Amino acid sequence: MNRLFHKRFSLFIVQFLVMALFIGAAAPPASAQSYSPVLVDNDMGGWINGSNSGTVTVSGGNLNVTAANQDLHVYDNNSLNLADGIFSFRMKPGEGRAGAMFRYTSENNFIWVGYEYSLAGVGHWRIREASYTQPDVFFTTSALDANTTYQVKVQYIGKELTVWLDGKEVYSDTLQGLTTLGAGKIGFVVWGSGSAAFSQMVQEDIPPPADRWVSASGTGTLTEKNGRLNVKANDQEVHVTDNQLPSGKDGVYSFRMQPGTGTAGGLIRYTSESSYIWIGYEYSLNGIGHWRIREAAYAQPDVFFTTLALDPDTWYNVKIRYTGNRITVWINDSQVYSGTLESLITTGPGKEGVVVWSDGNANFEQATFEEILGSDPSSSYEISNGSLSVLLDKKVSATAAVQAERIRRRSVWCGYGRQSCHQH
Repeated sequence: MNRLFHKRFSLFIVQFLVMALFIGAAAPPASAQSYSPVLVDNDMGGWINGSNSGTVTVSGGNLNVTAANQDLHVYDNNSLNLADGIFSFRMKPGEGRAGAMFRYTSENNFIWVGYEYSLAGVGHWRIREASYTQPDVFFTTSALDANTTYQVKVQYIGKELTVWLDGKEVYSDTLQGLTTLGAGKIGFVVWGSGSAAFSQMVQEDIPPPADRWVSASGTGTLTEKNGRLNVKANDQEVHVTDNQLPSGKDGVYSFRMQPGTGTAGGLIRYTSESSYIWIGYEYSLNGIGHWRIREAAYAQPDVFFTTLALDPDTWYNVKIRYTGNRITVWINDSQVYSGTLESLITTGPGKEGVVVWSDGNANFEQATFEEILGSDPSSSYEISNGSLSVLLDKKVSATAAVQAERIRRRSVWCGYGRQSCHQH
């Protein structure tokens, strides 16, 4: 009985310590600010009717805005003062003439994106700058129902504007004539005889791209648009590190890649131009995609593996799991490689990022990193079902190890470039 009690008590202690490690650990500082106003009935909070016309009320969890046959601009004075950002909200549009407003500083300085009306199954939208320096821009979607609530998201970076409706991208372009580029507040516009209800607002900051992606090799051409990174190699090997993800020794690095003609992939454990590992797609031939794993030190000879051929213009989900000298790779959730690199010496912590070489020209987005803490290949082993891998400690019971893995997977850092962040 004492032996059984001791075994159960030991298992409890292990589980308790693992939980304390992950729950008690301080979360990393956020790389971007966010703001979400709370709507309380009959409390205007920071909402201000900048136009002094129409009616604005808060009830039923909604900000209700009704115009009086003229433009009504209501802004949240408590919102972040941002030049670039993402503004998401839910909208019940009524008969139309309602939408999002951002970079608002006065009745003469703002931009709005609004739904006007639906006709013959088509929804008509308009983008307007207060100064009219940028002529009005029009785009269409499927028709909107007056009494249905829709999820709307607007991303604005410099002159680049992207709009999503219920998770689907419906507009993305550069407004060349736009001059309203400074910081301002978020809010809503309703005009004409429009009457709309808004709720669940979220405002997110987007740090300048230069703060995130860095060509550590000092080569290539980096361009960011709408959260997507384009890397052109220009007949050189380009190592780009992601400064918004933490340095990791062991972990799971995931990203989306549009490979172009090839010679592009993921970079891990980067500390210098002589210390890193990359896993890259080279080319496709006769229906087969050819991949390579390279260590900068060349202590480990290059490793090659194959997949189905990749299409240059298709986006692929790439996931790389690395613990010690073991690397596993998934493409679109299908495991395509798993092996132990016996001669690998680059096993310390380093930055994550991407690599493009030769004449490669690839696009990347939605980078995330999950750190795996306390893994020691000499005292552990890995089990995988193809979509989930678990690292089991040989000195700890399997039950405790699985519990540790579940808790660990809740600790996720997300890069800002992706549109939404999912745990794996």
